[in-house]
Amino acid sequence: MRSKNHIPAAIWLSGLAAIALGTIPVRAGSARSFAIKQWTDSFQAGGQRIKAERFEPAARDKYPAIVLLHAVDGVEKHAAFYRGQARLYARCGYVVFLIHYFDRTRTTKEKLATLKEQFRHYFDPAKMQTAAGRKFMAQHFEAWKDTVRQTVAHVRKQPNVDGKRIGLAGISLGACLALAVASQDDLHIAAVVELFGALPRDLRKGIKKLPPTLVIHGDLDKRIPPAEVDYLRKLMDAREIPYESKTYEGVGHVFEGASLQDLRDAQVRVEAFFKKHLQGNNRKAWVTGPGE
Repeated sequence: MRSKNHIPAAIWLSGLAAIALGTIPVRAGSARSFAIKQWTDSFQAGGQRIKAERFEPAARDKYPAIVLLHAVDGVEKHAAFYRGQARLYARCGYVVFLIHYFDRTRTTKEKLATLKEQFRHYFDPAKMQTAAGRKFMAQHFEAWKDTVRQTVAHVRKQPNVDGKRIGLAGISLGACLALAVASQDDLHIAAVVELFGALPRDLRKGIKKLPPTLVIHGDLDKRIPPAEVDYLRKLMDAREIPYESKTYEGVGHVFEGASLQDLRDAQVRVEAFFKKHLQGNNRKAWVTGPGE
């Protein structure tokens, strides 16, 4: 039964932003809180300059890093949420990179409507009406995936980053990219948090490895159907990949219609997962399937 504290779809992001900014408390106890700094970095990928917003502890040291990948709407529409999350984790002792990966394909605000429509059908080829549409998404996704790979290489070069402790966190399209990149065994990603994403169908056959993964979804998601999430879980079960999973009842894509309790629960799960796999003593840089 859904809570009386149900959030209408029109304001679900406000709840997420409030949690990220700390106005809705989610932790029973607080660990050390770091003074932080933030600034804008950039690097080259595919001949394009990629903007990277950085949020990190001010004190000199080696820290784990989180690469944050935005949803199909881009960064600016929900900037308060992304930057709030980045500051939250920087205060917890992470170096956070908010990557503007749309810079690679010069995806402007004017192009977002087309992109969103193509992404809506990306996981259901029968609904992708034209070959041009399929080619559009395949080319863009490959370019973004390469950009995330280049991001990881850039992050590892930073003097305040422990290169063995890099995690990916993505929402929607960003979660799809996080999974696709983390499956590449040469990158040695330490952990992945995917919220409302999935593995694209054309990449599934080659998946042999994944780092520990946190899977968060809603059972009413129409953009990433529950069947896609079931496939991901079955793949990880078959490969004996450690993962944690939570599907929220009555919740659509990216927490649409979620309750405040759902949002708090998700935030706690993400924080605990990264703490375990990026800061914990029992962390592993890579997990392979049986026989690998």
